[in-house]
Amino acid sequence: SRDGGNFQVAASWHMLGNAGPSFEDTVMFDAPARVRVVRVQMRSPQPWAYFGLRSASLLAQPGPAMLVASSGGSGDDLCLVANAIGVSAEPCLEAIAGGVGSEVFAFNALSQVVSLLDGRCIGLTHGRALAGNTVDLQDCATLAEAGSTSTFELTSTGQLRLPGAGDFCVVASGPGSAAKLEACGGDDARGNGNFALALVPVSRPELATGLRDAARVLRAAATRQQALLEKLREVVRASMACNKTWGASMLGPHRDGWAGLAAAGAATSGGSTDPAARCIGQLDVAYGVDLSGVRRLVDDSRRALVGSAKTGR
Repeated sequence: SRDGGNFQVAASWHMLGNAGPSFEDTVMFDAPARVRVVRVQMRSPQPWAYFGLRSASLLAQPGPAMLVASSGGSGDDLCLVANAIGVSAEPCLEAIAGGVGSEVFAFNALSQVVSLLDGRCIGLTHGRALAGNTVDLQDCATLAEAGSTSTFELTSTGQLRLPGAGDFCVVASGPGSAAKLEACGGDDARGNGNFALALVPVSRPELATGLRDAARVLRAAATRQQALLEKLREVVRASMACNKTWGASMLGPHRDGWAGLAAAGAATSGGSTDPAARCIGQLDVAYGVDLSGVRRLVDDSRRALVGSAKTGR
């Protein structure tokens, strides 16, 4: 099913060639298909009155995706992220809000993990598969010539395994930690080395440039409006010195400039449990703006303008 509700037959029912109590069977579609849900229908049980599926996996065409790890107790999903120092684990919402695509990877034809940020591949920092060795981004062709130290596979348990260089898997221990290798069967790899592929249908990092420009204009406009508001307040104070109570009510609450507005907005945006609201809050922080602070600035300006009009009468 492409939408999760309407189904069509992709492979007809067929007899199994193996009648044993446990076996594997591969069902191929007539052609590659985009699917959201796959339903498997079985006709009748075996003679011992039982049948079922222990596990199922798709033979999927690789595409852009995020490698999402468990939260590690932090409360937020962690993603592998490409950055200036290599590859690290960062909160997914923060990486998405950055808008540059640092959290998006894809497997190429050689089973290398390619960063869509700059087209480089994940490889071993020091070229050797050793426990504790970190991974970073390197030229894909150079890594391919060097051997199998950049060929990864995602196992059925979600481990990102380096099959050609011993039994090592990539581990993301916590927020901000560098991705490193550990033995796949070790406690660290079992606890912090399980990833899920979150497909990214569309990745357009170029849109972040326009957003940064808009954020820069908004910050400049808010700073200028804050300065104009302070000047207006000074005029109102001077003209209403004889009536402090009335003047204070029309001046509105004093806020400590645009920086104070931004700090207040950043502090409140992270408290929401709604993913969409939290993502918007992360966008505010990533681009240095605070929309709720801007709204407060507009309200304060409106109040001050009303006060100045009353003073003029």
